[in-house]
Amino acid sequence: MKIEICEQMVQSWLQNIKGCQIVQTNWSVSHLFTIDTQTLDIVKKFQSDIESVLKETTANLFENIPDIDVFKQSKPAQFIKQCEIDVVGIQLENGIAQQLYLVDSAFHSTYGLGYKNPEANVIKKILRAILISFIIFKDIPANIYFVSPLCKKQLHNNIQSILSILNSVIYKYFPDVKVEVLFNDKFSTEIYKPLVDNIGKLNNDNDLFMRSLSLAKIAQNNLPTTNSQIVNPPVGITGTTHKTPKGSNKTTVFKIFNDIVKNGKMTPALLHDLQTPEFAKVNFNMPTFPILVKTVDFNKSGYQPSRYYKDEFISINGETYLLCSQWIPARIRLLKYWFDKL
Repeated sequence: MKIEICEQMVQSWLQNIKGCQIVQTNWSVSHLFTIDTQTLDIVKKFQSDIESVLKETTANLFENIPDIDVFKQSKPAQFIKQCEIDVVGIQLENGIAQQLYLVDSAFHSTYGLGYKNPEANVIKKILRAILISFIIFKDIPANIYFVSPLCKKQLHNNIQSILSILNSVIYKYFPDVKVEVLFNDKFSTEIYKPLVDNIGKLNNDNDLFMRSLSLAKIAQNNLPTTNSQIVNPPVGITGTTHKTPKGSNKTTVFKIFNDIVKNGKMTPALLHDLQTPEFAKVNFNMPTFPILVKTVDFNKSGYQPSRYYKDEFISINGETYLLCSQWIPARIRLLKYWFDKL
């Protein structure tokens, strides 16, 4: 069976950070399971209300998003048997289930979600998980998550907007259900970082993700530090994050990019790439923001001012650009390696 590393990461997160005593990946219901009549009636009403809201609102707001068909014209019993949840976790207290976690995850490539119709697919998975929580795990407060380390900004906004539209229907039927998407910086700070921060305390040979993280950290720490021998570390492993002398990183970064401009290496293609978060993620392991943003466009870019240097700019072809300031030592090494190749 194919091992999905993102699922392994979520499994470790639920067990170690969320305190779930029971965690299972690739969960599905028994085909012998049957739905009682009362539950079935509620499911059908919920389905009808959701479909009505989606048809009335999303078609007007999002012209390019196809119809979101949760059930694909299948009966609820059939739909439940076909449904699979990537990771299920249950938190117990005194032998009683206190919290339920149903998490679907996606890590398709370094360019984001690879679904054909991403909005439809993500919303479909969330709505199915909500119904699973009601039908199979009755009376347990449920936390429904869809998580991904990389989701393009517009797609993220579309998914959040659709969920906002559906929230009133979800709350009407299932007030104990909490729905949340963790993309990009939220994925890093709420799932990845807590695991990394506790890596020294978690020595579990059965935890595949933590074992792989420990292995990568040991290998990263053994890398030579001279520029001629720098090797690109694995994506997601930042290595040491010790502080460097104040201003040192800024001086290094501005010198490199000013040299690129001065020596005629800033081609139109490179300038375009440096303004995309995908290029920054692949080459420098930056979470969700590009290296350069035009000064005149920054206020409407949606990026946080704290992520960019404010008192110094890069001038290119008569225009000024803000330069990303998030250069921890591991990213500085990647930057130097990239610059040497350039």
